[in-house]
Amino acid sequence: MSSADAPGGPPAALLRVISAIPGLSRALRVVMRRAYRSGLRKEGYADITDGRRPDGPPPAS
Repeated sequence: MSSADAPGGPPAALLRVISAIPGLSRALRVVMRRAYRSGLRKEGYADITDGRRPDGPPPAS
């Protein structure tokens, strides 16, 4: 059973409309990454970095 079929869950059409918004998945990924890092810092992992390379992507092999 999916969440769209569950009683009180969001309708499937609403999920399709929201997922069709360009750039929304990338924005949500950025927000979730920031929230995760914030949680790790609160637990004492102060040396967490964002994982992005300041010099660009790694070289292709």
